Amino acid sequence: MSTNAMDAASERLPEARLLRDALREAAGVDAGELQLVSREPLGTGSIAGFRTFEWPQAAAAGATGTPGAASTPSSPAAPTREVVYYVDTSGTPVPHETGLALGDPDRPDARIWLHPADPHLPALAPAAFGEAASTLLARIGLHSTALPELVAYRPGRRAVLRAPHTQGTAWVKIVRPSRVERIAGIHGTLRAHGLPTPEVLAWSPEGLLVLGAAHGAPADARDAPPPAALIDAIDALRTRLAAAPLGVPARASLSAQQHWYANRLADSLAGSAPAQALARDVAARARDALEAAPFAEGGAGVTVHGDLHLGQIFLGPDGAVTGLIDLDTAGRGDPADDSAAFLAHALASVAMAQEGAGSAGPDAARWAAIAAEASARWMPQTSRMRPLTAIHPLAHALGASEAGMHARATRLIESAARVLHEA
Repeated sequence: MSTNAMDAASERLPEARLLRDALREAAGVDAGELQLVSREPLGTGSIAGFRTFEWPQAAAAGATGTPGAASTPSSPAAPTREVVYYVDTSGTPVPHETGLALGDPDRPDARIWLHPADPHLPALAPAAFGEAASTLLARIGLHSTALPELVAYRPGRRAVLRAPHTQGTAWVKIVRPSRVERIAGIHGTLRAHGLPTPEVLAWSPEGLLVLGAAHGAPADARDAPPPAALIDAIDALRTRLAAAPLGVPARASLSAQQHWYANRLADSLAGSAPAQALARDVAARARDALEAAPFAEGGAGVTVHGDLHLGQIFLGPDGAVTGLIDLDTAGRGDPADDSAAFLAHALASVAMAQEGAGSAGPDAARWAAIAAEASARWMPQTSRMRPLTAIHPLAHALGASEAGMHARATRLIESAARVLHEA
């Protein structure tokens, strides 16, 4: 999908129109072309991020002679900068507003902020500047060897910075202040019960944690063990995890958002009636199957990861699991949610590998073999597995569709349908 096509898809989003109007009316700024960075559900709405060039209207007027006329990045009199804006329609309360709040001051219809001033993550802006993060590390005895690098960001939810220091690498995680103590506690409890989770080196009530590095090599590397041995190691890890006494609930099952994904897909795939219909059919069939088999086994459930996939797992030379990361979602829940998340991630990896060049064949075959092994092991365990697994590709498909990658979105929806039809 070309950049121009992605930009055109971005411009059709309601958040894009909201952003343009708000910047022009409230800040006197004209945005350039908007490119969607991310969009995901939160609260009763979503958070959408747009990368753009912006330049003041005053400069535009000087360059064109027309008050309020939009200039272009090539106009010498119009200084530009690349920025990322986020449009938040979640309705989720924040400690303090950091940008534009539209509508009711107590519960805005929408808010707009300029990265990194995420109002849900007040520790992000201070930590995002290298010297501030380095100073923080120095206070706990870690001396930086390079500026920390932002490696992951889910607006409104969390951010992660890689921080190299003289003794190795630390990971600075930014979360909502209301969640930081819970996450620190999860790490401590799991480590105390022998799980290979990173050590919490420090944390603050503002929503910041400093974590040690995981040991071993990423389990999604090409030289990972064969699928059967890999799933053996993951099953052993999950057995140990299930026995850990976490007293908090896991992240809400993705099944609660199946129709949100289907409805948004219907909007973003407006030119493809078959894909729209298939997405709605998958969501409806998944709902019916889950209602027919509600989760009741074990009462309150067992300890699960909450977002299990190979990217969260590290292995030692003997193939045993030596690291488990991203524990924000962990807690008591349905083990089928972890099985479904893992399998769906493998199936999505097959679809993406098939789009690549060069090593696409071997990579796709490796992911397909992992998916086949996981499916053979876990599908028979509960009738909830198929509908739970089918919901995840809808989430992946929505992200692809809203970025203008409609062919990928359609393949992912078809993958979800195959999971259900194989029953």
